[in-house]
Amino acid sequence: AHEHERLRRQADIFRPATTQLLRNGGLAPGMRVLDAGCGVGDVALIAAELVSPGGAVVAVDRDPAVLAHARARCTELGAAGVTFVQADLHDLPDLGALAADADSKVVFSRVKHGDALEVARDDMHVAAGDLVATVGPAPQVDALVARMGDPSDDDVTLDRRGLDMRRVALSNRELSGRTVGELHLERFGARATRVRRGDVDLMATRDTRLHLGDRVRIIAPRHRIPEVSRFLGDSERGPGDLNPLGLSLGMAAGLLLGIVPVPLPGGSHLELGIAAGPLLVGLILGRMARTGPIVWSLPYTAAHLLQQLGILIFLAAAGSRAGGDLATALSGGQAPRIALLGLAVTALACATLVVVARTFNLGGPRLAGVVAGAQTQPAVLAFAQERTGADQRVAQGYALVFPAAMVAKIIVALLLAGMV
Repeated sequence: AHEHERLRRQADIFRPATTQLLRNGGLAPGMRVLDAGCGVGDVALIAAELVSPGGAVVAVDRDPAVLAHARARCTELGAAGVTFVQADLHDLPDLGALAADADSKVVFSRVKHGDALEVARDDMHVAAGDLVATVGPAPQVDALVARMGDPSDDDVTLDRRGLDMRRVALSNRELSGRTVGELHLERFGARATRVRRGDVDLMATRDTRLHLGDRVRIIAPRHRIPEVSRFLGDSERGPGDLNPLGLSLGMAAGLLLGIVPVPLPGGSHLELGIAAGPLLVGLILGRMARTGPIVWSLPYTAAHLLQQLGILIFLAAAGSRAGGDLATALSGGQAPRIALLGLAVTALACATLVVVARTFNLGGPRLAGVVAGAQTQPAVLAFAQERTGADQRVAQGYALVFPAAMVAKIIVALLLAGMV
């Protein structure tokens, strides 16, 4: 306590000189300041006055007793804009820990120390004055900037003398289904920052799973980019190749699941059918991506082609089967009532889905997929994908809802049939 009082009196003596020094250093309203080793908080309190309004000061010290004294002074003086944090600066998180933070899901690509520009590594610590290039959604990047420092006008991505970037197509089968972290690109001095799948850009976090046909944006020393390209494959043939073993096993498992009868109360039974069975198996195997040497996932180009072909075959079969009975159905007296009932049920279901989607903040593309899945209608799915440019969120919403909707409709149909 005596030492704290001595430091406080000493700070009062030097307060005018300290204030002028901080002004000369450029402190101004709206700035954010870090006071490392703040002690009893005298400099932090002066800095808080200089950066207000709109500014903030984070004061760090590893001594809890000193910080308790500093907080008490801050309360006594009614000072605002100062946050006291107990920490050891040697224990500050590295870039990997910052990137894994739940509030800041980002990818670091480059770090500039003075005049030296290098690829960001997970074990790298940054210091005051370093420039860090960050990739991620704007809200997460803004939150990280507020935590680490201030935005810079120096665009380090334009300096391509030592480091360069390139999009590389993943065509190496051995890497399909593996995560970005499992590639260990750091052995090449490289880092993946984005993954482009179809027309959608994804962040290349360590747990992002890669598939054949993905285009991976790589940051690496210029002379090592050819090595990275050879490692990933970088061939345009790979995205169109099918894995016959994984596709055949997956389809067989799905068909078997679809024809297995599930007993229901009352002596009836439920079969998922040849549509819902393969879909459920596809969801499970797609999540697994690979099992040992067997790759379950399909390249994006091949999957899109099979999807379009399947929808065309489905629509052609449905049309040819229903066409013969259409005239008979329309000529009957029940046709208008059935049509109006179908319109009302469809409109009510869509309205309910829209309300639910807005409640859970679902976007338009994902909502379109949910509507198609709830109606178990591949035609609606095809239309939604055409209108959204094959946005993957449409297929995701469809795949998540379709199995439950299919099972629910089968159960309802059985119950209604039993009422006749």
